[in-house]
Amino acid sequence: GGSGGDASTQANVRNRALIKTGTVRVEVDDFQRSKSNLTATVEGYGGFVSDTTQERHSVGNETYTTGRLVLRVPAEEFDSLVEDTKAEGEVEVVQTNTEDVTDRLVDIEARLENLRAQRDQLRELYEEANTTEDVLAVQRELSDVQGEIERLEAQKQSLEDRVAYSTLTVELQEPRPTPNRGAPARWYDTPVLSAFL
Repeated sequence: GGSGGDASTQANVRNRALIKTGTVRVEVDDFQRSKSNLTATVEGYGGFVSDTTQERHSVGNETYTTGRLVLRVPAEEFDSLVEDTKAEGEVEVVQTNTEDVTDRLVDIEARLENLRAQRDQLRELYEEANTTEDVLAVQRELSDVQGEIERLEAQKQSLEDRVAYSTLTVELQEPRPTPNRGAPARWYDTPVLSAFL
């Protein structure tokens, strides 16, 4: 009986609508190479890069690059993508989160069914309306109901998209240079206290 219960529980988990998100911060040797690697990796999983930022910094005569990629990947490939990202360099932060939105989707669908039924009734009333006043009143009501249906459909579509495609935000940063400070070229470049000592 125990194994049957486990199978039932696993099936129930699989049927849940889960939104997976995560953040990985990695120090990498070469920003552009890691960016190219991750772009190819996410596309190999059937996903895509939705946003990128990149910034070049200077320390003395040396530069280093930092940036961020937002990767969208089919939910079943999310864990593999996290592991591939961690392999790009020295991992500083890994954070993942799962949000169960099953109940929200069920609630939205129930409200949509009620609103669609209400819309059908209003359309029948519209056909039967005899006076201009009645026609205008039904039109206003119909417009409000239709607007609410469209709002809920957009909300449902957004949730379903986030369930189907997980989001991983990757922060890449090259090591910050630490230029060697040599002896001052001239005596007046020496700080006062150092010169005194």
